[in-house]
Amino acid sequence: MTFEGEPSKTWAVVVGIERYAGDWDLDGPARDAWEFMKWLQEWKVPPQQIFARLSPLPANEAVGDWCRNEGIDLKPATRDEIENLLAESLPNRLNGLGNQLLFLFWGGHGMVTEKIHRRLYYADAGLAQKRNLAVDSLLQLLQSQRYAPAPLEIGLIDACANY
Repeated sequence: MTFEGEPSKTWAVVVGIERYAGDWDLDGPARDAWEFMKWLQEWKVPPQQIFARLSPLPANEAVGDWCRNEGIDLKPATRDEIENLLAESLPNRLNGLGNQLLFLFWGGHGMVTEKIHRRLYYADAGLAQKRNLAVDSLLQLLQSQRYAPAPLEIGLIDACANY
């Protein structure tokens, strides 16, 4: 993949969820998120413009250590952390910057409802509380005035779509 954007005007939200409150562990999304963040850095995207929301398995904890060493904003991939980033923190940082490109990378579990609504599970989802992000709502948020400065938004989602 080649990168033609201006790195100083590029931002990224990178989510990799392997550990869930339910018994749904999944090996791979945190490592995939790591590879994507390394790709962003190869293209000189400043680390302070990369936001990692990760919940790795113990075997993949090195991803979090790497983020901390690189100066990447790292927090758990819980509903509160992701929703705060997407709805408040990130739009406030982007306001007036005339940013050029916003990436959203998400790896983890997902589902499709009867009416074909796609949902992505947060790390604090379990059998009793299936906390999830509605993809349609996310798309509406990204098209709203909160994100008006971003002329280009690219979403990369790797999640199951079980019914």
